[in-house]
Amino acid sequence: MAEFGALRENFIPYLQNEIMMHYDLRTIESICCISYSENITYAAYDGAGGKVAIICVNKPGYHRPKELLGEVAWMDEIRRKTDVHIPQVYTDMQGTAVRHFTFPGNSQIYYYIVSEYVEGEELEHLAGPIDSSMAVRVGEIAAKLHVQSFLRSREKPDLDCFQWDVENLLGHRARWGDFNLYPAADASRQLLNTAAQRIIRKLKTYGKSRDTYFLIHSDLHTGNLLVNGNDVTVIDFDDCGYGWFLYDLAAFLSHQNDHLDELVNGWCTGYETVRALTDEDIQMIPVFVLLRRLVRLGWLSTRKGNDVVSHVGDDYFEVTLALAEQYLSGAVHH
Repeated sequence: MAEFGALRENFIPYLQNEIMMHYDLRTIESICCISYSENITYAAYDGAGGKVAIICVNKPGYHRPKELLGEVAWMDEIRRKTDVHIPQVYTDMQGTAVRHFTFPGNSQIYYYIVSEYVEGEELEHLAGPIDSSMAVRVGEIAAKLHVQSFLRSREKPDLDCFQWDVENLLGHRARWGDFNLYPAADASRQLLNTAAQRIIRKLKTYGKSRDTYFLIHSDLHTGNLLVNGNDVTVIDFDDCGYGWFLYDLAAFLSHQNDHLDELVNGWCTGYETVRALTDEDIQMIPVFVLLRRLVRLGWLSTRKGNDVVSHVGDDYFEVTLALAEQYLSGAVHH
């Protein structure tokens, strides 16, 4: 069976047929692959070349169908109950939001979701460094998501979504892979493992109360924030699930190597305009920042060949190692 990403162009005629047969999106005339990361993302265009919709084909085995339905359900609640900008998920003509297709000569089932196209530029692609005012804005957005999450924990049954707990982040079967697979000198790897063990102990002490742990986006990095004038839209809820709220702060910082303290302070300022952080929360920030970077090292090590890995420079590992050294020495600022 061909590697998932290698099939990205082959999927296009099947997706075109799916859209024509099952969706009331008559203006769509062409589909083009725009990215391959965990999943394959396509833009659907009208006859004038304008983008009409986004199609996300999920990597086989990454989600169960119920988890994709959980993702859609939470997105619908966010759109109805908050003022956070997120794309609308389109349903087919029978009201189904998660569909699938098969590929000739391949018994694999490929699930996909169609959503509206939202104008905007990815935050990480904007000119110049990300400033603290944008961090304030993102912190406010994260807090609104967490308030909605906290309230639904009291009102509704849990959704079928990922668990981003210790075992799924740093365990032997970590969802994004083992950070030890990242090429590193023995001394560096030992230092990261020492830091990881301390992180695990800290997380177990911090606990998983509904005040600190429930539905989160979990991948709220600068590539998943679209900026269009004053509007900021959160996209890609593919990894949403149950995790620590502060993990969303760590995700925001996960593609950044500079001015981390300034961005943390801005994010917290924005967050606390909506939802309070306790002293214990503040003390845990360095734990989550380093945790997310270790988790991403596992992802970079096990996702060779996609459109992201080749663009991540050596400085990401170097900064992660420096943060681990600071964390173990106690030389952190939060």
